[in-house]
Amino acid sequence: MKPAPLHPKERERIAHLKSYELLDTEVDEKFDRLTRLASTLTEAPIATLTLVDTDRQWFKSRVGLEGREGPRETAFCAHAILGDEIMVVEDATKDERFFDNPLVTGDPKIRFYAGAPLVTKQGLGLGTLCIIDRKPRKLTDEDRRILLDLAGMAVDEMELHRNLRALKKSKSDLEKTHDELRVANKRLEIMAATDALTDLANRRALDEAMDLELKRSKRTRSPLSFLLVDADHFKKYNDRYGHRDGDTCLKAIALVLKSALRRPSDLAARYGGEEFAILLPDTGSKGAMAVAEAVRAGVAALNLPHADSAHRKVTVSIGATTIVAKKRDTVNEMIVTADNALYRAKAEGRNTCCADGDVEAIESHMKAKRRA
Repeated sequence: MKPAPLHPKERERIAHLKSYELLDTEVDEKFDRLTRLASTLTEAPIATLTLVDTDRQWFKSRVGLEGREGPRETAFCAHAILGDEIMVVEDATKDERFFDNPLVTGDPKIRFYAGAPLVTKQGLGLGTLCIIDRKPRKLTDEDRRILLDLAGMAVDEMELHRNLRALKKSKSDLEKTHDELRVANKRLEIMAATDALTDLANRRALDEAMDLELKRSKRTRSPLSFLLVDADHFKKYNDRYGHRDGDTCLKAIALVLKSALRRPSDLAARYGGEEFAILLPDTGSKGAMAVAEAVRAGVAALNLPHADSAHRKVTVSIGATTIVAKKRDTVNEMIVTADNALYRAKAEGRNTCCADGDVEAIESHMKAKRRA
């Protein structure tokens, strides 16, 4: 027995074979159809579509043969892939390469073999479409044409299989990229709406939320409250102790604001510098002042650097406004009203909360709504 030499471009051939991702795959009717035709049209009891791997021959499809693989060293197909033409063995017992081959002396007792190599456009033989008989015979011209046509169709199916796999992978990669972009965009949206230092909403996000909630208040006649929160004497604190401790102070105030929020619709934001804001949808003046007092008390209780004496303690002043929005009301008017209340809080000695706006009318509206 003479095992076939390796293909001149064996490494490239094997790499190309694996790129098809056909080895050790399930039975496929597209390929089975070709081997059935080969067997029927040439009246051969055995037909296979064989792929020649590194150390084995593996049958992607077979008719009249048990098992799905065998050693490469005994494979007729390992010889057939070395050329571009059909390899024909009319009587294996009289061929010096195969007469003592176990596939000839034992099952399946090969006598006749004709294998059309599956040659890619790169000129690499990956396997064969072959017919086998247990008795010597010749390959007719008609049989030759049939084998060549079916081998060409097999290569086309292999290319289609690879292209479909590549397309699915590309689609999967595209979907993965799309998901990653969606996550990245969401992250960017959050970043674009978030203050980098305090992790609160930024001014842009606050403006958008106020605009939406004001429109909703006009539509539903529900109360809307807005708080402006200012760190008292923060410039002196920042100048005396440095920006690092100043930033620590602002972060701590931001945490107090977050803890004072009662529901997902409430929004805390950094308004600018040492000034913060809280937007409270569906909240009357009493609710707004309760939140404001919680923030004031929470900040006053903070244990910050340099807060070891009364004159160094960090406090906030808060101005609040509440409206049941009318058609003419604007976001800017709410801000101005809250700012006026904040000015009063500072004028009254700081570390205090003041409300402004038509509070009596609002409370009257809320009582009427509850009675209804």
